[in-house]
Amino acid sequence: MKRPNFFILGAPRCGTTSLCDYLRKHPRVFVCYPKEIHFFAEDFPSCRVSKILDDYLRFFSGATEKHLAVGEGAVLYLYSKVAVKKIWEYDPKSKLIVFIRNHVDFLQSWHAHQVFIGLEKITELKKAWNAENERRRMTNRTYLRKDPKFFYYSDIGKLGEQLERVYSIFPREQVKVILNEDFALSPRRVYQDILGFLNVPDDQREIFPRYNRNKVSQYPRLISFLTDPPVFIGWLTDTIKKVLHIKRFGITRFFLRAGRKYTERVPLDPSFRKELIDYFRDDREKLSRLINRDLTHWEN
Repeated sequence: MKRPNFFILGAPRCGTTSLCDYLRKHPRVFVCYPKEIHFFAEDFPSCRVSKILDDYLRFFSGATEKHLAVGEGAVLYLYSKVAVKKIWEYDPKSKLIVFIRNHVDFLQSWHAHQVFIGLEKITELKKAWNAENERRRMTNRTYLRKDPKFFYYSDIGKLGEQLERVYSIFPREQVKVILNEDFALSPRRVYQDILGFLNVPDDQREIFPRYNRNKVSQYPRLISFLTDPPVFIGWLTDTIKKVLHIKRFGITRFFLRAGRKYTERVPLDPSFRKELIDYFRDDREKLSRLINRDLTHWEN
């Protein structure tokens, strides 16, 4: 059985879903399904679909000798403080793909997605941002059954710090950094560049549909209940899934798809946007140095 030899680390909301879909349809590339197994993100236990290596590798059982590149896309690997080191320990020859985005746009998209899937109860980003310190002090984590680090916006937004951690473990020639804006503007060119990095031939793809556009749910209360149910209901469903040996029922996903409505994202208040720009200035400068690229246009 072929084992994974490349990983799309994230960041989330930066183009990873689109790339995984394009690569999955390439005849010489195998990308596991589901996309986000998060085996190596040991500091995000609630997100790990598999916690045993042999079980994890079974997700790649469909890979054959024709597949030159075998990979996983897991958007929390970049944010995780241990995942990249675990990947290195698994295979130091692995290739890594990292997507980067304007800090403020990324944060706004991440927050909107958490609201859409029912995890984030504070629907306005400014209020969620201001609630972070209080959330860190909470000991009972009643606001979230999932990992509270999802809502440490000041941490997840530090993409430069996260990339620096990657470079401290893997040599740069094994890491491909893609800016979301480049992927959106020239998907064909960036896609070819990625194929070259993975050493697979060009499949002549010319159509690059856009995934993960901004959306809202028409059933927010139902989604919130399904995603973050009362403790007893959560315990009961988890127990049933263990007994039946299933990972998920699929009910939440059904209602998310049935009730989604695509919409333009509401612009941030200019003063709050400037606050975020100023907050991430040092990280932006760090990122600029790491990738040797001028990012001053992100200050707008």
